[in-house]
Amino acid sequence: MNKEFVFKVMGEGKAILKLNENSITISRPGVMSKMTHGFVGEKTILLSQITSVQFKKSTTFTKGFLQFIVPGTIEAKKRPANRLYDENIVYFKDPWGNYTTENKNAEFIKNYIEEYNAKQHKPQKDRSNLDEIKKLKELLDMDAITLDEFETKKRELLNIK
Repeated sequence: MNKEFVFKVMGEGKAILKLNENSITISRPGVMSKMTHGFVGEKTILLSQITSVQFKKSTTFTKGFLQFIVPGTIEAKKRPANRLYDENIVYFKDPWGNYTTENKNAEFIKNYIEEYNAKQHKPQKDRSNLDEIKKLKELLDMDAITLDEFETKKRELLNIK
């Protein structure tokens, strides 16, 4: 996956998000972006470091945004004006009122990151089944369960019919 998304806000410049298989890079080229966000340069965040993604859709009257929550950063929550300086927030609002594409792109990015992290943190079911079988074997060796009980439970854990 190597996709590039451009998000713009009239009067505030633009942000370019490059979504790779395991990272996202935020850059803010242009004079307006430098004036509103400062000269922060390019920032790459590993997707596995992102603990959550906040997403607000853009509407006719409001800007939308994507905020990437990463441990060790302080989100500017107290006043909306402070959020402008949070380097982990990307705002978007189409000046012509057509915000469907940007909303879809932002939602795609959010879902991709959440799915990526869900796969990374998926419990190792096979490993836990092997541990369970090991415990059952210990019970069998102690004569706490019968051989039939052990075999039945082992087949169940290994999905053998």
